Formats: sequence, structure tokens, C-alpha cells
Amino acid sequence: MNSRTHHLLAYLLICLASPMGLAIGGETQEKDAVLENAKCTLAHAEQNFLTAPLESVFEWIKLAAPAAQADAEANNRLMALSHLANARVQFARGDAAGAAASVDAAVALAATPASTERAWALGVSLLQNAVKVEDQQGFNAIAAMLRTKVAGKRPGQSAFLTLFDLSMGFRAKDPAAAERDLAEALKRAQAVQDYRQVADRLYRLACEFRNAQNAQVSFVFLHRIRQATPKSSTAWPTYELAARYMREMKELKKSEGLVDEMLALGKNEDVCTSAAYLLQDLCQACCSQKLLFDAERLFNKAETAAQSAKRSTDLELRRGAMHVRLGKLDKAEQIFRAALSADPKNSRLVLALAACLASQGRERDAVAAIRLVVLAPSERFSGALQLEQSRGSSEGIMEVLSDIPADALAKDANLGQQVKVLKLRVLGRDLAAAREEAVHSQEMAELFAVRQQRAATEKNTTGAQRNAARSQNYRQKAGIRSANVQRLENLVKALEQ
Repeated sequence: MNSRTHHLLAYLLICLASPMGLAIGGETQEKDAVLENAKCTLAHAEQNFLTAPLESVFEWIKLAAPAAQADAEANNRLMALSHLANARVQFARGDAAGAAASVDAAVALAATPASTERAWALGVSLLQNAVKVEDQQGFNAIAAMLRTKVAGKRPGQSAFLTLFDLSMGFRAKDPAAAERDLAEALKRAQAVQDYRQVADRLYRLACEFRNAQNAQVSFVFLHRIRQATPKSSTAWPTYELAARYMREMKELKKSEGLVDEMLALGKNEDVCTSAAYLLQDLCQACCSQKLLFDAERLFNKAETAAQSAKRSTDLELRRGAMHVRLGKLDKAEQIFRAALSADPKNSRLVLALAACLASQGRERDAVAAIRLVVLAPSERFSGALQLEQSRGSSEGIMEVLSDIPADALAKDANLGQQVKVLKLRVLGRDLAAAREEAVHSQEMAELFAVRQQRAATEKNTTGAQRNAARSQNYRQKAGIRSANVQRLENLVKALEQ
């Protein structure tokens, strides 16, 4: 450092030490503090402009003005914030077009990711308000601006899916707008090879048009989007939901064709699991329509898909149920027992196995299966119901119901009432049968008594003795069965009290 530099530094120190120098330094510090406060206010306003009262937002904008004077970027940010605040005012006054223009101006002024997100957040908030008040015209104005100026600047497909979701109440009136949003989302889905979210919306849209008695538009839209989906292994969700839609429309052949297309994309674990579920549903539908040949064919295809599917209790339950529906009870039992070996405490599997055993007439095995596992009171009740539906004996049903703790019935009045009704129904069934048997035994005893008298009149000693023995046998049966009737009547009275 040379002597000239030394003299200059000394001069500056003397100036700063003087009263005037101190004044200049203090003024600079004060300006810096004002500028820093203005920047902090601007950042705070940007962060809270959407939820804060408008009066507070405009006050923050005034306080942030010094930051705008000192920095061009801050000025753009402040102007963009002013436009967004004005958009809130305009929308509240019913000027949706003006609000859309203000948001557009804000995006043009400060084209940073943060400002784009703020514009998007405000736009979505305005759309939500439009939906609440059913302002379709205002909704369309804001949505059109977001679709063309903002959504495209956000990454991924979420922006267009959000627009689609928000237009729930207006889609049936404007299918073209819904189609544009999903088509744009589909383009972005292609970039990341993720079609699940688009496919879910597509399915909802198709169902909505169908429910609005516009099935033709629904089908055309569904088909058009599917055509735009590339035939790659990641596009299978679109085919899955299209197949599900066709099944619900009772177009079973078309649904099966879509499942075949889905499997042709690639037989990975997820695809095969979905295909197995769909084919099982189609098989059940064919059984309901008595299309047994088609049901058998779909059953075989479902079993083939299930071999490569992701193993789960739900899939095994459905497989077993499908075997039961087709009368393959032995195989169904094997499936349920194999699944129980992997998940021995699963109540759904236990009840399914019990129902399968009861359908084979193996009531004791069914009761043992239900009693073997600790089940919730409601699940034990379900097991008893299944036994009743399979025409199980009252002893077996009562045995299962007896395992339900009394305190559980006391705590759950509804369950207690259901158990009582089931017991009365089972006892009533047995009582009716017992009365019929008692009457039949009494009638037979009287019939053979008449035959005995006739044989005695005809001096047919052998015939008279034989008919007397038979009459006596039926009288004993009538007595036993009458006692059983009395027992059952007492049980019914005790339950009804």
C-alpha cells in the first residue's frame, strides 16, 4: 500500500468521525433498514396474499414500495402481486374475465416458478369459489386462462388433472373442455409413462356421461383416449378401466377383448393381478346370465392370469368363490385351506371355508372351522348366518351363536337384536317341522288303529297284531315329537320375553 492510499484512508476516517460524516452514515443505515423491511414485507405479502384480508394485502403492497424502487426484480414481483390482489377484488365483484386478465398480467410480469405457483394457487381458489356458487361462465373464463397461460408452465400432469377435477359440476355441459384437459394430461403422462391418474379420471368421466343418459358420448370419449394411449406395458391402467367400464355397461365381449389387449401389453405381476380380477368378474356375470360355456372359458382364463398375479388374500377369496359358483367345491376348499395356512387368523377366509363346507353338507366341519379361530362377535354371527343359508341344523347354528359373549351382545344392542331374530327364525323353522312331524305321527297311529280294528273284525289275528304294533310305535313317536314341540315353544317364548 503506497503513501497516497494511506493519506486517502486517513481523510475518509476524519470525515466519518466528523458530525457531518456521522449524519451521512446514519442516513445510509436508515435507508438500508427501510429497504430490508420493505423486502421482508414483500416476501410476507407473497406468502400470505391468498388467505389474508384484502385490506392487509394492499397495506403490505404500500409498505413494500421502497423495495420496488431499488430493484427491478422486486418491482416486477410487487406489480405481479398487485395484479393478483386486484384479481381477488374483480372476482368478488363478479368480473371473472377481468380477474382472469389480472392473473394473466401477473404471470407475464414475473415469470418465475414461485410467481407461477402463486398465480396458480389464486386461480385454483377462484375456480373453487366459482364451483361453490355455480358460476359456470366465471369458471370457464378463469379455467381457460389457467389452461393456456399457467398450467403448461407447471411440471407434470397434475395441473390439468386439477382443472379436470374442479370442473366436476360442469363437465356434462362441456365435454369438450374435459376432453382438452385430459388429452393434455395424457401427453404429459406419456412423458413419464404413468397413466394411472389419467385413466382414473377417464373412467369417472365415462361413468358420469353414462349416468347422464349419454352413454354414446361416454363410449366415444373413452375409445378416443384409449386410442391415443401408446401400446406399452405402462399404459395398461387405461385398458383396465376401459374393460371395467364395458363390464358395467354389460358389454361382456368388449370387456374381455380389452382385457386381452391389456395382457398383450406385457404380462407383469400388476397386469396379471388386474386381469385376474376382471376375468373373475366377467365369469360371475356370465354365471348370472346362465352363459355357462362362456363362464367356464373365462374361469380358465382367470385362473391362468392368477398364476402370475400378486398373491393376496383377496385374490384367493375371489378364486375360491368363483370355484364355488361353478360347483367346484373340492377345489374351492383346497384354495381356502391353502390361503389359511399362510394367513391362519383371517376371518374372511375362515367364513368362506365354513360356507364351502356347509355347501357340501359337512356341517360339523363348518362349525369346527368357525369355532377354531378367535372371531369378532359380528363375524361369528356371519358364520351362523352362512350355516342357516346352507340349511344347517339348529344345533350347529346355536353352537356358533353360543360362542358370542353375553357382554358383547349387551354392549351392541343392534347385534343382540340380530342374534335374537336369527335364533327365533331357526327355532321357528324347527318348530314348524316338529309340529308337522308330530301331526304326521298321530295321523299314522290313528290309521294303523283303524286297520287293526278292521283286521280284528275280519278275524285276521296276524294283521291285527301287526297293525296294533305299528299304531303303538307311531303313538310313541307322536308323544316324543309332541314333547319336542313343547320344548321348542318354551324356547321361543323365553326369547320373545
